[in-house]
This record gives sequence, C-alpha cells and structure tokens, in this order.
Amino acid sequence: GQRTIVYYILLLSFLVLVAASTLVFQYFNCQEFPEALGGTASYLRKDYSIDCNSDTYAGWSAYAVIMIFIYPVGIPLSYYVLLHKHRHILKDQQKLHKEAQLNYLNTGHLIFLIECYNPTYYYFEVIECVRRLALASAIGLFPEDSPASVAIGVLIAFGFCILFSLAKPYKEFDDNVLAIILSISLSLLFLSALFMKQEVTSESDQEGDLYLFVLFIVLLAGPLALL
Repeated sequence: GQRTIVYYILLLSFLVLVAASTLVFQYFNCQEFPEALGGTASYLRKDYSIDCNSDTYAGWSAYAVIMIFIYPVGIPLSYYVLLHKHRHILKDQQKLHKEAQLNYLNTGHLIFLIECYNPTYYYFEVIECVRRLALASAIGLFPEDSPASVAIGVLIAFGFCILFSLAKPYKEFDDNVLAIILSISLSLLFLSALFMKQEVTSESDQEGDLYLFVLFIVLLAGPLALL
C-alpha cells in the first residue's frame, strides 16, 4: 500500500544520503591557482576541467544549492517531521508494543529508523544522520591538504563521544559501548592525521615505529570491541 511505497522511498533516501550529499558539497570545493590568470584562476578540485569562474559553473551552482536543500537538509528534516508526527506512539513503549501487535499499522514505514534506539530517543537517527553528514560531507568542503578538515573531524568525533556517553540512546548496552569506543577511535585517528599534517611526528626510526604501532592499535580498537 501507500505506507510500503513510503517505506521504500525512505530506505532509498537513507542509502543515498551521504554519497549524494558528499557530491553536492564537493561542487563548491574549488582550488585557486595564484600563479595563473593574474591570480584569479580557480578550478573544481574533483575535476580540473571545470572553471569555477565560468558562467556554466555559476549556472549549475544554483542547481547545487537546490540539491543541498533536498539531500543534506531535506532528508534528515523529512525524517524528523515523520518521526515527530508519530511521537505519541514511538516514545511510548506500551503503545509501541500494541503497534507491534497490529503489525505496525501506523508506523511500519518508520521502524527501521527507530528500532535500535530507546523510545525516549526515537528521533536519534536524525542526529546520527547529522553526524554522518558532518564527517563525510562537510569536511569535504575543505582542501584535502588542510589541517582544518582533520581538526573539525576531531571535534565532531569527540563531541559525539560525549553525547553517546551521556545519552546512551541505544536499546542494547553493547551498542552504546561500541558507539563510544568507535567515537574514541575515530577521534584518535583524526588526531593522528592532524599530527601527520602538522609534521609533528619524530624523524627517529624507533619513535616512528612506536607511533605506527599506537596508530595500528587505535585502528583496531573499534573492531576488537565487536568480539
């Protein structure tokens, strides 16, 4: 029926959200070349054949702005509107139980957005979408060789680590622990990348090997928590 169609539309939007949003944000990531055209040359980092000062680029910029409102803004906002509309059911465990007995007659198209969260945090998938977008898309707005993107990654990962620690939004205790561990691992990974960009690593082979070993442990911390 209609709710089944809505379910598949929502599921598709969930799958394409990060990839589509990343592409849209990358459209505004231009690189300037001070040595060319009197210092005014600017080209798209993902495709240097595209001149960011051209009329064609300016024309498509309006389209890209519209896509921003559709994907990174519109999709999470639509999730929130739908979840908020059914909040009287989603945040009440007893009503959710009755809804399950009715085969999720009213909320079946939203179950995949809330099934792993405590009823109190029925809206948390919207926050999770913001986290994914911030890490995968917003960071892409900065040049790849800029430490600013990595510094922002550290702040985002550490901020969500605190949020997971305080809120504990997941139903399962292990899921909350895993979310915290992965956030810590991600924070340390970004810190490592920041150190490397700032060239603070030691030139000593022994210290360099120690640094690589610690980084390896950081990378394994999250997956090991699954065991």
